[in-house]
Amino acid sequence: MPSRFSTSSSGRMELQRTADSSRGEVVKLLVDLVRAKSENPPGDTSAPAAVAEEYLSSQGVSVRKYALEDGCINLVASLGRGEEELTFCGHIDTVPAGSPAKWSYPPLEGKMVGGRVYGRGSTDMKAGCASLIFAFAKAARHEKDFRGKLVLALVADEESGGKKGVQYLINQRILRTKNLVLGEPTKHEGAGHVVVAGEKGVFWVRVTFDGISRHGSLPMLGDNAILKAAPALEGLKSPILDKVTTPHGAASLVRETRKVLKAEYAREASKRPHFAADHYTVNVGRVEGGTKVNVVPDYCSIELDVRVPLGGSKEEAERIVRRSLPDGAKLELINYAEPAFTLPSAPLVKNIREAARSVFNEPSPAMCTPATTDAHHFRVGLGSNAVAYGPGLESMCHVLDEYVEVSEVIGTSKVYLDLLCRMLLG
Repeated sequence: MPSRFSTSSSGRMELQRTADSSRGEVVKLLVDLVRAKSENPPGDTSAPAAVAEEYLSSQGVSVRKYALEDGCINLVASLGRGEEELTFCGHIDTVPAGSPAKWSYPPLEGKMVGGRVYGRGSTDMKAGCASLIFAFAKAARHEKDFRGKLVLALVADEESGGKKGVQYLINQRILRTKNLVLGEPTKHEGAGHVVVAGEKGVFWVRVTFDGISRHGSLPMLGDNAILKAAPALEGLKSPILDKVTTPHGAASLVRETRKVLKAEYAREASKRPHFAADHYTVNVGRVEGGTKVNVVPDYCSIELDVRVPLGGSKEEAERIVRRSLPDGAKLELINYAEPAFTLPSAPLVKNIREAARSVFNEPSPAMCTPATTDAHHFRVGLGSNAVAYGPGLESMCHVLDEYVEVSEVIGTSKVYLDLLCRMLLG
């Protein structure tokens, strides 16, 4: 009999049975992660990092800590030798929970009800992290048979752009992977589990208007900066902007994205959410101006979130915004991340789609997301093949009463185990 681990279907099923038999272990890990506060801001991830480190250590896996700032902890662990063939990555920071009184269950309790775990970060994305951590730990038993290196990265700062998380680890050459799997939630109502192989870019800008301050009792003597901003707000009231020509290699991704968004938001079809697949969109996210009700405001600013589709560019995004601005408006770039995708024909995409179909018995199409994730740092910075695939409904991100189905967490663990068999043990 060969000494190497069997990578046949029976071998993969052996690892998947591990997920079923260790169901309680995965759930406890998820609940402990949800209870570990890591809201961003402020972005302190030391609590969930400690939970992950304790679990991995109990499984005989050592980890390394990296932090650009105190409390902003990133954990990295590796198995195997040679080049980084496959990296599992998940962010352990969350958006703020808001007022606990608005939640049905305390947002940091990790309450389990009816097969669901409730709490801030349960879907985005501590469920994905739990599945990734579990799969990585169980894979350690077969490390001697790996062809290449498997890396686990649990990162901070994703909810603020990733400069202290993934971007820092890449800049320091700590992560250099060929293939990335991000554990973001990728289930959609009406479409089931999908593989996200591309994403839109972001173009965040601040538009400012200057005026002249005078006493509020004689407003005609001043120059009201807020009123000067009004034409810009009127010009940007439609969230759907210009359509782009999609790159040939991404055509199927965009086509699937339109299908998924149509199915998921069928009851809101009149709002055309599927246009987000291949159009620029804009959200007027913040307006600030004036100092006091009885003072003519001499300053007003508008912050815009423009999403850039595959085939779009920073330059075109700026031209689109500027045409809605009156003379005298000033435009300042806050953040830009270019759109990027991985070819649907890439082995990583094919392998994870096959693994997903084997577990959930669904088509698991490859698509792109209107949002932006840590994957773009890998695609743009390293030229890596990158996908997002994880437990939970994407629509559960950043909402009150956020929850994830336990069955999703278990099932996704099986997908990750199947994938690493195909890519590292095949």
